Amino acid sequence: MPISTKSRPGKTRPSKDTYHHGNLRQVLIDTTLQLIAKIRPENVTVRAVAKLAGVSSGAPFRHFPNRSALMTAVAEEAMLRLQEEVASSLKKAADKNPLMRFRAIGEAWIRWAVRNPSHFKVISDRSLLDSDASAAWRKRSQAIQAEGIRLLGEAQEQGLLPGVEIRYFHLAGRALVYGLARMYSDGHFASFGLDESRVDQIGESVLDAFFRVPVRPTKNHVGKPKDH
Repeated sequence: MPISTKSRPGKTRPSKDTYHHGNLRQVLIDTTLQLIAKIRPENVTVRAVAKLAGVSSGAPFRHFPNRSALMTAVAEEAMLRLQEEVASSLKKAADKNPLMRFRAIGEAWIRWAVRNPSHFKVISDRSLLDSDASAAWRKRSQAIQAEGIRLLGEAQEQGLLPGVEIRYFHLAGRALVYGLARMYSDGHFASFGLDESRVDQIGESVLDAFFRVPVRPTKNHVGKPKDH
């Protein structure tokens, strides 16, 4: 949704200068992210966001009738940032084979989660969102998934993924980067003897392990499977 540049009438005069320029919607999204950095997303309320933003308790409801609508707006912004991160990563990997370009999506996913921790926390809990009400959220999410599937199909055509069922390889890759990002977000690295400040190098090493695992041909693979 575009942010209006026109001022909006109101009975109260909030302390945020941006509100006077008609940017209350974005102020509320930014404030929500600040609050999530301090408390769990499920504990965020629209009124708490209004208080932190310095506006009247009723002002946010002009844009967001409930918490679900507010969190969905945060998720839309999150997916936009993820889409931009993926596009940048794929551009840098343009000269690589399709399997390595698929890996580049995973690298982008980890970087995005680390750089946008509050966004990631919202995306991680679908119970907070009304994804059915957000065409923008679905479109961006589906676009990233479709690109991954396309690259894996191209990789298989080039003989890089013999005997692999693409949808499961795609799911495995997504589960890997999501799980790693979630472990980082929840502070699990220390229990594995890992330094979370080295998350970039850790992510690279985890992806190295995943992409070096030999692929086992399936019965549907054309040609005689190798003996194992």
